[in-house]
Amino acid sequence: MLLAAPAIAVGMLLMPAPSGLSAEGWTVAAVCVLMGLWWISEAVPLAATALIP
Repeated sequence: MLLAAPAIAVGMLLMPAPSGLSAEGWTVAAVCVLMGLWWISEAVPLAATALIP
């Protein structure tokens, strides 16, 4: 999961933002997915994951 989460986040960033959502909002969603996956899987310590945003 350590490498899968960033791959999913980058995949989200390569897709166009859904209608009604700005590009900045889509970027925030990708970062939230990255952080959430790392928190759930505990692939990275929680304190280090909290530094991502």
